[in-house]
Amino acid sequence: MIDLIVNLITPMLVNIGASAADVSNYMHALSGYIYAALIALLVMIALLIGAHWLARKGSRHVIRWGAVLAFLTAAVIIVNMICYGPMHSIVSGFLNASKAEISEEVAA
Repeated sequence: MIDLIVNLITPMLVNIGASAADVSNYMHALSGYIYAALIALLVMIALLIGAHWLARKGSRHVIRWGAVLAFLTAAVIIVNMICYGPMHSIVSGFLNASKAEISEEVAA
């Protein structure tokens, strides 16, 4: 499953300067988070469809809005866990790049 996702997004990321090996390594390192996001997406879709049979006509929209809000909350939490977890050094380096001083030797 991860290899399918890597094959789908690698051409887009290579066009903006990322290497295919880096994309593959990062996606495999973040596979648990990706699976959690996909499970949350599938649960949301199941609730959106199942609301037709789970609730009466007047309260279906409440279940559907709740499912969408729960998915968005899960997505924000997963992205936060990624940014402060395994990708912290990369995100921190990117955000603080303007404050860093690099000597001529290191740049060369």
